[in-house]
Amino acid sequence: MDAPLTRWYCDTCEEQIEKAEDGYVVWKNPDSHGPHSFKIIHQRRCDPKRHHFSQALADFLGPDGLAHATTLLSVGTVMKRRGIKSSAPGDVDAWVDFVRRLQLPYYEEARRCFKDPEYRDDMSDANEVLSYLERSLKDTIKRYGEKS
Repeated sequence: MDAPLTRWYCDTCEEQIEKAEDGYVVWKNPDSHGPHSFKIIHQRRCDPKRHHFSQALADFLGPDGLAHATTLLSVGTVMKRRGIKSSAPGDVDAWVDFVRRLQLPYYEEARRCFKDPEYRDDMSDANEVLSYLERSLKDTIKRYGEKS
């Protein structure tokens, strides 16, 4: 099991990004549909070149990173008072998945198991929170991680 919030999987090559400094976040133009198509990639090596915006992975980590990520959803009351408008993500579920990858311990590793049919069957009666609790994520990695 990886140490939480220290390694990610590249959305281009699917290999592990072992240090935050090696990762980058890219997303598409917020003008047409709001920020969308968030990807975590290896910096330089796996740049898809089709995204309009990019920023260092490290900028989205920890409490300051969460503050940064949430501004992609809403600029907040301070900026709204100054007349700056939000451009909410076109796909809120994809944005939430992106934030979970960077903020929830064990989520990045566990999410690789979410397509496993046995996992899906086992979680069929779970509520909307259970899958994302730290203890559940750790259990998911232990039970299904060897298969992925």
